[in-house]
Amino acid sequence: MFNLNLITFVSVSLLSMAAAAIPTPPVAESIDLIPEWTKIQDTDSARRVIHAINSESSSIAWKGGYVELSVNLTGIDKDRMYWDIPVNLDLRDRNTVEFDIFCDQYGPIAHFTFYLKSGNGWYSCSPEIEEMNEWQHITVKKATMSFEGKPNGWEKIECIRISAWRGIDGETKLGLANIGLPIPQKPKIIIIRADSQVTVNKSESKGFQQFANNLQVSFDTIGLPATTVADLDVTDGTIQGIPLVCLPYNPRVPNSLIPILRRYHEQGGKLLLFYSIPKEITSLIGLDFKQTIHESSPLTGFLKTKEGFAKQPDYIPHSTQWAGIIGKGEVPVRTIAMWKRANGEHTDYPAICLTPSGAYFSHVWHSESAPLLREIAAELNPAWKGHFQEVEKKQAERDQADARWIASIPSKKGEFRAYWCHSPWGVADLTWDEAIRQLKENGFTAIIPNMAWGANASFASQVLAPTRDFKERGDALETCLAACRKYGIQCHVWKVCWNTFWKASPDELAELERQGRVQVGKDGTTKAKWLCPSHPANQQQEIDAMVEIAGKGVDGIHFDYIRYPDTDSCFCPGCRARFEAFVQHAVTNWPGDTGKALKNEWTAFRCAQITKVVQGTATIVRKKYPKCSISAAVFQSWPGTQRSIGQDWGLWCEKGWLDAVHPMDYTEANSAFRSQVTKQRIVAGKTKLYPGIGLSCWSNRKDAVRVTKQIEFARQANADGFTIFNYDTSSLSLLQLLHKGPPR
Repeated sequence: MFNLNLITFVSVSLLSMAAAAIPTPPVAESIDLIPEWTKIQDTDSARRVIHAINSESSSIAWKGGYVELSVNLTGIDKDRMYWDIPVNLDLRDRNTVEFDIFCDQYGPIAHFTFYLKSGNGWYSCSPEIEEMNEWQHITVKKATMSFEGKPNGWEKIECIRISAWRGIDGETKLGLANIGLPIPQKPKIIIIRADSQVTVNKSESKGFQQFANNLQVSFDTIGLPATTVADLDVTDGTIQGIPLVCLPYNPRVPNSLIPILRRYHEQGGKLLLFYSIPKEITSLIGLDFKQTIHESSPLTGFLKTKEGFAKQPDYIPHSTQWAGIIGKGEVPVRTIAMWKRANGEHTDYPAICLTPSGAYFSHVWHSESAPLLREIAAELNPAWKGHFQEVEKKQAERDQADARWIASIPSKKGEFRAYWCHSPWGVADLTWDEAIRQLKENGFTAIIPNMAWGANASFASQVLAPTRDFKERGDALETCLAACRKYGIQCHVWKVCWNTFWKASPDELAELERQGRVQVGKDGTTKAKWLCPSHPANQQQEIDAMVEIAGKGVDGIHFDYIRYPDTDSCFCPGCRARFEAFVQHAVTNWPGDTGKALKNEWTAFRCAQITKVVQGTATIVRKKYPKCSISAAVFQSWPGTQRSIGQDWGLWCEKGWLDAVHPMDYTEANSAFRSQVTKQRIVAGKTKLYPGIGLSCWSNRKDAVRVTKQIEFARQANADGFTIFNYDTSSLSLLQLLHKGPPR
């Protein structure tokens, strides 16, 4: 098995460079310290205010201006250390919580989570700590926080929790200072988030948070201060005198909200509305909400009309199969954009409509469309136009400075530079030929296109059923591969394992379930879109599909989702029988013993099922197609992935079953990225290491500076290249900027 002592040795070597002492923290400015923090005067009072939970070995000490917390999870069977501060806070009218934090070595800490407890639930987010050995000011925005359990609202926050999650073995120290709330300032904009629907509609709870945050990010980008408020907390006073109120995704609202919005509208307030929304609200701005529609042929973006703004792009990509349909009322309506389909067809669906008292966008907001939001906001409130001109001027200066810095970063000969591409047909509104040519001209060497899923493929396959797009558009792999050969770009075909996603038809899913081939949760719930990894037919199908792809003349085959989805599966009857055969005795307490008495055996069993596919594929491909590379997209933190998802990628590298490994290091924090890649270099050993840069998961999907810095960190860790997620329309301008630097 892989030598964990080597990782420990490297960890100790890295930690030997730790700073000797934590410097004095910055002075708190423009914030009100929370009452509990002001009570800390010495170590005894610090320990009364801050409670170490699940952190018995942690010391808490007052250092004059900050609290020092020790972190050491070495040899402890725990995933994190955390500290609670009981509080009594009302955050209804506050947009952020702020504090300063110092970490002298990031390695022992994989990441942080910041929690606010409310009733029977928590609000949470993971602040990004950019650099170690520096004090960093953290601003936690309510708009970025997700939900756990059933929080009772922002009115009564009972506890602040800070969690430090396990990284590499070793000790580090945290400095914590200046926990407080910003001094209240009246915002220009209120974003009303659908918190009332989180526990009612759990399947969409992440969407309520995400789309509100997208809007918050865009307003930050264009320089307009916005505050996110829960729909349950809105009163007349909350929005009175506010120039613009936004509802980012509010298909249902509390009964109390509609009369409040009506009074706001009667006083001259403007509304910016999105997607599915009650008719009583769209009628306030003179529009009649009809319904949401689902299009079989995806909508890929919207086209500027003759009524569009002068600075509005002629076309803005925005992919969806859903859209809100509205009718005009009795007020003047200005339609500035119409939807376009993937096949190029222009629809008669309005995408963006403006009236004298507001605007309606027929889908949710994507943060990369911030320039368009600026035009809409200026139209609704002309007083902002001068402000936007000044913001644009300053941004142009920053962009020029960033471009000069990126151009100063040298290229690296022989480096693997790839993009994952989630669409089998490449970048929307480009042919594969055009998309691959863009990669070649901008210094990239490979594409990893998603061409196959758990049961379906977008190419001619004897193993997997055809996808709908294959039936409609033909063989995507054939088209992509031809372009790659033309321009000299490597093609490594990406297959999603086990997960059928939305590619399988209802009839196909029903047949798989009838055969007992789908996953079952611990509570007996069927997970129809996931295939059971221990089922022999599923394992053989995965192997056969990968071997089939290798035989099509591609440069490589690429495993993705080569794991279980989580710890809650699979517990189907077949898994029980196969596990009993694995441990060679009956398991009477099923599935209870898998998490207790037979916890280690269960982990080994799950790892063995996934590994069987990787090893089986490698054995055949090495013999039949020796020039075909075998790679995998993996979770970042091995060996923790063994227990959490049954993914033992350290073993796959050690045994030589992979030629390359692509850890999905999807963090915006450069310090976390550097820590992860440093450890992964050791785990990968002789296997090529291509860290995954998660651009599409960032708040700014065009952040070329951050991409460049992470490429630098990958190089410093002796990685063999890098892979960026995801190749789409937002990547095109970034490609040209990057090409002046690292990939040139």
